[in-house]
Amino acid sequence: MIFFKKFLNKIFFKRQIDLFPRQIKKKNQLWYLPAGEDTIAAINQLSAVVKDNPDAIEIYLALGNLFRAQSELERAILIRQSIIARPNLQPAFKARAWYELGIDYKRAGLVDRAIYALKQAEKIAGKNKEILEILAKIYAQSGDFKQAAYYYNQLNNNIAYAHYLIKWARHNKQNNREKLKLIKKALEAYIGSPEAWLELLLIYWQTKQIKDFKSNLKKALSSVHSSINFTILEGIYQQFKDNTKEDISPFVEIIHDIITNVITTINKDILLTYYNARFLLLIDEKEKSRIWLDKTLLLDSEFWPARLILLQLDMDKQALSQNFKTHLNFFISKAFKVKHFICKRCGLKRENLFFLCPRCASWHSITFRKNLNE
Repeated sequence: MIFFKKFLNKIFFKRQIDLFPRQIKKKNQLWYLPAGEDTIAAINQLSAVVKDNPDAIEIYLALGNLFRAQSELERAILIRQSIIARPNLQPAFKARAWYELGIDYKRAGLVDRAIYALKQAEKIAGKNKEILEILAKIYAQSGDFKQAAYYYNQLNNNIAYAHYLIKWARHNKQNNREKLKLIKKALEAYIGSPEAWLELLLIYWQTKQIKDFKSNLKKALSSVHSSINFTILEGIYQQFKDNTKEDISPFVEIIHDIITNVITTINKDILLTYYNARFLLLIDEKEKSRIWLDKTLLLDSEFWPARLILLQLDMDKQALSQNFKTHLNFFISKAFKVKHFICKRCGLKRENLFFLCPRCASWHSITFRKNLNE
């Protein structure tokens, strides 16, 4: 057995297994594969080893991981099932086998089976972080936001819990009373949730509750971290831009007054200044908007979105040939399609808002792309 462990130590990374009690870990340390170049050779050697050592559960588990790494999911699944079927198997090994089987099924796209296997592991191992995280991700990816919220709450991940409460409210077409309950629960869990504040404000706009919209916009801008509170304004803007002037004018005036107050008394924030200008354009207040765009450039002369809007506004005042206008309009329209948002962790650029980075899975890592070189 010493030979086997030395062999495994060369081809696998060893890590702590939180699923199992410490006394079991010491006696039966499990081994995990790295992304190595010798996977196929390792499979062949391990297959030979297990023929002579049918009771070496840790080697079987490692072999199953190797098959999964090679996308031989059927063989990986068969190994897990054969381990689970063994009589008198230690609970720790059974829990790990169910856990690995759940991951195998997830990789195979068999969501229901993956959930069943992981819940069997949970029954044995209890509220284990590894199991809960996988279950939360599976439910989130499959669109079961209620269950995703439940498991992120079990993990004490308040940011994710609030996020999926809001997605649950939005996608299940709850009535406003039920939505407000879920939003309140989300804000109780995490007061700095921009998606929760955004959903709340959109409900007050849709139901024409001007006073509630005003009071909660103030709370939202102060409760959400200043680096991402622009997401609330962007989300509102995207909803407002497709509506008539009559539907949005009272709310734009409120937004303008509140942003102006924040800028003059608390923080001369360039993005708040910029969004003030954009909202004014929605109700055809071009001259007022121009003033705020100029203020934006005073804060940062390199802020390209403000210059782009000013160019568009000024173009209408210039005596340009039709041919020149056509070319200029072409480049302006292309410039407006530049991706405005970027993840500060991995650099992913996106056209639309995101609260969870699709690439690196960082929460609230969105920033506004103030410089085209970013």
